[in-house]
Amino acid sequence: MLNWIRLITHLLRGWTTCALRFPKLDDAGRDHEVRRWTQGLFKILRIQHRVEGALPEGACAIAANHISWLDIFVVFGVRPVSFVSKAEAGEWPLIGTLVKSAGTAFIDRGKRHAVHAVIHALIEKMHAGRTVAFFPEGTTTDGGGLLPFHANLFEAARRAPAPIVPITIRYRLRGARCEAAAYVGEMTLAQSMSQLFANPGIEAEVIIHPAIAPDENTTRHQLAERVRDVIASRL
Repeated sequence: MLNWIRLITHLLRGWTTCALRFPKLDDAGRDHEVRRWTQGLFKILRIQHRVEGALPEGACAIAANHISWLDIFVVFGVRPVSFVSKAEAGEWPLIGTLVKSAGTAFIDRGKRHAVHAVIHALIEKMHAGRTVAFFPEGTTTDGGGLLPFHANLFEAARRAPAPIVPITIRYRLRGARCEAAAYVGEMTLAQSMSQLFANPGIEAEVIIHPAIAPDENTTRHQLAERVRDVIASRL
């Protein structure tokens, strides 16, 4: 019960920060608050955050595999970024508000005009020096493999142009792959958090691969397949 009280208090504190403080802060100030809140979330959930490699300086596009709602915060723990996530993520209780306030754009992949608008927004953010990130699978898995990649959002990196950084996200417990962090199927957010509380000490591993520089001779589909192969190599 104490864990739940601490978590709900932390979520409410984050929501209050977004509502009252974010409008008064610049990008650097908001990034600081996001990093601090993320570190507090890991502490409450007793998650160990491990990072291998480093992101390049300046604007880039991160493409990562997708296992859990935690993935957004696992990447935030490396660098605050502007995320693109599925529309349903904006409806998550409290957390949806938090990730939206942190700069996440929500996309309905079934609407072509929405995809084009997001691509344009990503290009603008990269031109402004921001790092952007997306999950090309479009939905979560249990972490044991990869779904086919949607190639549309890779077009933003091609047009910017900006390097694409493949990231492999893994959740492990006592040295073995751990599915307790997976947020899949009809699972609710509360059920997911219960699983995390029941498995303390999960390691959230972020493997940052070398950046890939897109060129005009490489299609977005070819780029997506290349990135997928790199991410799969460390699952």
